[in-house]
Amino acid sequence: MKETINNAIYIGCLLSEFLFNDFTNNRIPIQVFTDNRPLEQSIRSTKQVQERRLRVDIGEVQRLVEEKEIKDVSWVPTDNMLGDGLTKRDRIKSYEKLRKVLI
Repeated sequence: MKETINNAIYIGCLLSEFLFNDFTNNRIPIQVFTDNRPLEQSIRSTKQVQERRLRVDIGEVQRLVEEKEIKDVSWVPTDNMLGDGLTKRDRIKSYEKLRKVLI
């Protein structure tokens, strides 16, 4: 998620420069979706996660939400994850879901 957010911020900055002639700020709102409920809950929580390796990454995402670099992190059921077609083995099923949404 952290890598995807960083890429989205970068692309948002590029689009802001092209569309608004503003290269200092990303003016494109970034909404993050995850089908990992514990991850979404950890980002919303003030308690630290047990796995120490994740604390820095979750803290970074929390900071990005607080500083409004990303709009929010929302949970969606796995069946509704449109991005699965880009990351999962069963791409045909995911493409069909995405096609139904777009048509």
